[in-house]
Amino acid sequence: MMDHEKVRAVLALSVVIGVLAVAALLVLMPLAAGVQNASDYLKALKEFGAIFSGIIGTIIGFYFGKTKN
Repeated sequence: MMDHEKVRAVLALSVVIGVLAVAALLVLMPLAAGVQNASDYLKALKEFGAIFSGIIGTIIGFYFGKTKN
């Protein structure tokens, strides 16, 4: 059975990877589709980043901001 620290780390890593995957899709979709006017994709990427930047920042700050006692 996994302890709570490992479960939290796996969940946090899953969230970060998921958000990065969706952001990568929003960046690559206009390039793959050959869209000339990518302003709609840019708007969606900005909104997506604004929504999830706080969550990702909290996760990164929690795991990398720890100090060992």
